[in-house]
Amino acid sequence: MLFRSGDELLIREGTYAVADGTSTADDIFIRGEGEDLVTIVDGGTIYEMLDFSGSVTLSGFTMDGQGGSAWALSVYGDAATIEDVSFIDFSLSSGVFSADADDMILRGCRFEGNYRAIIPFDASSFVIEDSLFLDNERGIADGYYGTMPIELYNNTFVGGLIQVSGASGIDFTIEDNLFVGATYAPIYDSDETGIIDNNLFWDNATSTRTGYVLGTNTIELDPLFVSWSDDGDWTNDDLHLSAGSPALDAGLYGTSTSDLDDVARPVDGDEDGTATSDLGCYEYEPDSSGGDTGDSGDTGIDDSSDSGAGVDSGDSTVGADSGESDADTDTDTDTDTDTDSDTDT
Repeated sequence: MLFRSGDELLIREGTYAVADGTSTADDIFIRGEGEDLVTIVDGGTIYEMLDFSGSVTLSGFTMDGQGGSAWALSVYGDAATIEDVSFIDFSLSSGVFSADADDMILRGCRFEGNYRAIIPFDASSFVIEDSLFLDNERGIADGYYGTMPIELYNNTFVGGLIQVSGASGIDFTIEDNLFVGATYAPIYDSDETGIIDNNLFWDNATSTRTGYVLGTNTIELDPLFVSWSDDGDWTNDDLHLSAGSPALDAGLYGTSTSDLDDVARPVDGDEDGTATSDLGCYEYEPDSSGGDTGDSGDTGIDDSSDSGAGVDSGDSTVGADSGESDADTDTDTDTDTDTDSDTDT
């Protein structure tokens, strides 16, 4: 994929197979029309579906590994902002890998059924917030790579072997998150540096979080999801909070202004007259009668992009006409479902 600095790629509704997603340009913007509308799949035997060595902003699409060995996204330098992107079924690899990145911000994303959801490596800073991690063998798997500060705010982790893992040199800040149903440990680390406070833990295989001392605001109660059972089948669960959840208005540290559903934070969920953010990736909205709103009917998972289900990737590619764009030119580069583009992947 050939980009020049300042290019913007708009991906229209459809399913696209990526054969080579390498770019070295800076200030690249790739925007899809929505996670439920745009799906990018592995287009062949490739190591990395998207690979950036310059700064990049990504939003509004789903990356589906279809159970293959390709990595979804690698960032090798400068800054990256990733918002409203789903990474599913990278069951033999990873969703996001960052190496030597200056600043990484990941917000409002979904990770489902991956071998490793995120592997940070020597990033100057890495902030992850308002995201859902569902049934990944390991969610944040940074225990093997590099030294860096990692901040986790208002995320929901459900299922998987280990939800956050680290090692010596990782400086964690883990606050206002939910950790539920880990089959080995929600947090596993041999080091004791960092801050873990004001998180909720429930139904994990062990109550021991190796290496870490939990803050005094730790909650160990049922989060009262709208619908959830520890049966290994996450497709029939609704991970929004219900009325009476101990996670309602329990936030202390997160600063985000909207949740995974783009509901504004904070909301006075417990109706005590003070609006405070909830724990986890979803903000509870009571209706006028004090009951649950219609938002809680959404499972939070993009089922339309289920691996291989009804997807005919064919020979379609992601293409863009870079035209004459440069770093200070606002381009209108669009991606169509046909392959008659000047720049193909």
